[in-house]
Amino acid sequence: MKQSLYNREDRINFIYNVLITNMSEEQYSVELKTEFVDAEANTIKTILENLNLLVSELKPNLPNDWKWERMNFLERAILINGLAEIKLFKNSKSIVIDESIEYAKKFNDLKTPPLINAILDNY
Repeated sequence: MKQSLYNREDRINFIYNVLITNMSEEQYSVELKTEFVDAEANTIKTILENLNLLVSELKPNLPNDWKWERMNFLERAILINGLAEIKLFKNSKSIVIDESIEYAKKFNDLKTPPLINAILDNY
């Protein structure tokens, strides 16, 4: 499945909104239907259905001085989406990492892109 950076950014933004608002499955299902075409909505729904699994895989790969709970929600959303693309959807690891880093550069501080790279490179 080919994906554009634009779709990836929309997906990350949606995951971010779910995380920051603690949106329920019922709420995000309604939002998905109104904001995304079916294929993209299904992709996001699959990620959110596997959210706990993805987070549990990410936590052990954080650097020792980082805690998941202290990371900002956008960093979390980028990592969740990146891991889902690599593990669940079997997208090219190098492309996923590169585009995740580019997105992180837009909205996070200088520490985030190397962190995203280091964590996602473990998969």
